Amino acid sequence: MLKELLDIKKEMEPIIHDASVKLNVIAREVITRIKEYEIYGPMIDRIYLDNAIYVKVMSSSRDAKSQQVDIKNGFYMVFVAPEKGTTQDIKNRLKIAYESFDDKFIKDLIRLYQRFKEILSKTQATLSKSSQMNIQIETNLGEASANLKFNINIKYFKEGQKLDKNNIKSAGSFRDTKTHINLIVDKSLDSRICEKLLDDVERYFIGAH
Repeated sequence: MLKELLDIKKEMEPIIHDASVKLNVIAREVITRIKEYEIYGPMIDRIYLDNAIYVKVMSSSRDAKSQQVDIKNGFYMVFVAPEKGTTQDIKNRLKIAYESFDDKFIKDLIRLYQRFKEILSKTQATLSKSSQMNIQIETNLGEASANLKFNINIKYFKEGQKLDKNNIKSAGSFRDTKTHINLIVDKSLDSRICEKLLDDVERYFIGAH
């Protein structure tokens, strides 16, 4: 399963890069004072909820408010800026400009990320069945840091349990030069169980990779 994830990540990375360049070029044709806004995207973290990617345009001004602006099917803008005339004009002009964003970027990223999530869901189900615990897998796919190190956090928790920085520990990890898989558990979990969880991940997720 890990190999499949890495293959999808490899396929997505150049698309994310090219889409990011295009989103910035479009925005800079509208925003003349470059330092006043930051452009982030394509953001893919909400595809599984919204079935859409988005671009985030953030003002450096105080009292900024967030607005979601629908651009086209599968693509929207999150515009974070003060609610005043000049910024609303920029928002409206960006909405029109972003309509030219290539549909192929949108369709390819949604398709690939859905495959990515399907593999994660399958992995969660397999590891949950083996451990008799709930599983949540988080990655940094889509973030700039993923190009240097692909982080995969596998969180194990019992029904009704909430993990936070005060009650967790690492049950162990697997890493190579570009991928880091970390198992996160309740800090009171027995070390023998941690060893079994590591064995499960190696057997069912990493496999022959």
